[in-house]
Amino acid sequence: MIKNDAATSQQIQLVDLHSLWRTVWSGRRLIFLAIAGALLLAIVYLRLTPPVYTAETMLVVDPSRLGHADLRGALTAGDQSGDRPRMDESLNDELQIAMSRRVLEMTAEALALDENPLFNPASAGETAKSTGDFGAVIARLTGGRTETMTDPQQIEDATRRAVVEALRSTLDARQEASSRVVRLSATLPDPLLAADIANTIARSYISLDQQDNIEATRGAEEWLRSRISDLEMQVQRSEEALNAYRVQAGLIDEAAIQSLTEQLDRLRRTALDARAARIQLEAAVASGNVTGAAEQLDIAREREEVLAASIEDSGARLSALTEAQSRVVELERQAETDRIIYERFLEQMKQMNALATFTTPRAQIIDAAEPPMESSGPSKLMTLVAAVIAGAIIGVLAVLFRDSRRDVFVSRDELERETGVPVLANLPEVSDLRDPLELTAHLRTAPDSEFSEAVRGLRATVFLDRPDGGAKVIALTSSQPNEGKSTIAMALAYAGTAAGYRTLLVDADLRKAQLTKYLGIKGETDIEGVLMEGGEIREAIQKDPSFDLEIIPSQLTGKCDPNTVNDQDVRWLISELRDRYDLIIFDTPPITPVFDAGVISKHCDMTLMLVKYGATRRAALAESLRRLQGLNVDVSGFIFNQVDFRKEASFRGIAYEEYAEYWSNTPGPHAAS
Repeated sequence: MIKNDAATSQQIQLVDLHSLWRTVWSGRRLIFLAIAGALLLAIVYLRLTPPVYTAETMLVVDPSRLGHADLRGALTAGDQSGDRPRMDESLNDELQIAMSRRVLEMTAEALALDENPLFNPASAGETAKSTGDFGAVIARLTGGRTETMTDPQQIEDATRRAVVEALRSTLDARQEASSRVVRLSATLPDPLLAADIANTIARSYISLDQQDNIEATRGAEEWLRSRISDLEMQVQRSEEALNAYRVQAGLIDEAAIQSLTEQLDRLRRTALDARAARIQLEAAVASGNVTGAAEQLDIAREREEVLAASIEDSGARLSALTEAQSRVVELERQAETDRIIYERFLEQMKQMNALATFTTPRAQIIDAAEPPMESSGPSKLMTLVAAVIAGAIIGVLAVLFRDSRRDVFVSRDELERETGVPVLANLPEVSDLRDPLELTAHLRTAPDSEFSEAVRGLRATVFLDRPDGGAKVIALTSSQPNEGKSTIAMALAYAGTAAGYRTLLVDADLRKAQLTKYLGIKGETDIEGVLMEGGEIREAIQKDPSFDLEIIPSQLTGKCDPNTVNDQDVRWLISELRDRYDLIIFDTPPITPVFDAGVISKHCDMTLMLVKYGATRRAALAESLRRLQGLNVDVSGFIFNQVDFRKEASFRGIAYEEYAEYWSNTPGPHAAS
């Protein structure tokens, strides 16, 4: 089941694509017309649009090169190569600088572009010479403002901005892939001017870079002078602080510190010996065995106290000397550091003075622009190809839009697809035969024509529909009037008679009686007399000698009762006629205005509905089918009438010429109404 569902879904998709393709193919003339129109517009565009020329200047840019502008960062930050921007990012910055307003203004001034009509239309006298009108032109160039400028300074500023923007629109700057090469190009109708602008842009960019370097160098010099002055004062302060401290602390001798250190060590050892002696004397006094121990103990204690005081005094003197020595070293180091920095800046200042007027640009021209010999646009081939593509797209969209808005049927395939009812015959339009009698006679005089073949095909379909081969009772109806129903009923009846079938044609359109009028039948008994007054059927049947048709006419008496066609009488009439004829054709009225066709169709073996090519509306046909279904009548098939075979075959994706040769050279398409 899953496989079947997948196959069905794929088939539906293929059908939809096929249907879409047929719709597009059917509108190929409109598509070709759209393409032709687009090509015509493209040709006019190419004729009216002057050629433009592109001139290129090539530069090599080294954005990583340090100029004097980078001096301050180099002196203060040290080596920061790891923090440098990527080359692509740096080059992108340089491209932005090359296209900046400053560079463009320098170029415009150098080439006097404000006097060139390509960049300033007012210079060519396109407007009046009054200040107000000239201001209006500038206003248009700078954004479409409607107010008029009268201030000369405003006009000058607006003109400059307009010229710069116009110049910017002609330029392009791009980096060659993975390289430091930059291409600056200008595209203009004048090849000489294009080359001048490209070269001037490059020179202006380099000049601006040099000016910026010079200004940065001057700024660096001022900063160096200020910094050197500050450093010089800092060196002086450091040395003054060192000398002042030396005076304050006095002369510090390393030998004195060493001697004091040794003296302190001796005192500490002596103090340890004195402590040990005191402890022994305290033990002797405690035992009472030593005479005079108490006096010796007092002496030992006094000695220990004296030694402790000496140690404390010597330690304090040693600490003071050591601290003073450390402070001197610190002040000396600070003074030395300040002097080194001062000398470094002083040396850099000397180098800068030596190279005061020397700057290194970041870029240099490696290939100056030359006036191009061939135009770069508009490309004729690309323009024509774009026109073909655009025309094709517009044409396809127009065809699809037309198809979506179309409310009539132009293909048997779409008729069958939308209704689910088969089309039994395509009857062509025969334009040279307007009269129904002439069209019916056409079956006899031109048996090999498209129309004759289509009617014979319909006749064969009708008889093959019943395997038993018994009498066939057929109701012909339509959804709207004037769709050719009566004419086709006559043609089908004649085809049946010509094939040797006993055929009866019944004019069941009690209100219009088109068949009776076409054949010019006169008499006293008609279908109304049979159904309403119980007249004899054989008295109502008349024979037309021209086509050898037996016909039951209508409206001979001028009576038309809405109750004439009722279920019981129609059943009786058909039962009486069924055994007498091989083919009985009821020409019923359209189903939309009246229900007579539905009542008659209930008792017929087959109900055929005419659909007029390019005329029957979808809504009317749908309403007719709903009405018949409400009466339990199934439409057996459609007769697609008055078909333009060429157009219909085109809608179906069929080549008409492949089978048209089988028909004889007969009058062109039209069918009766």
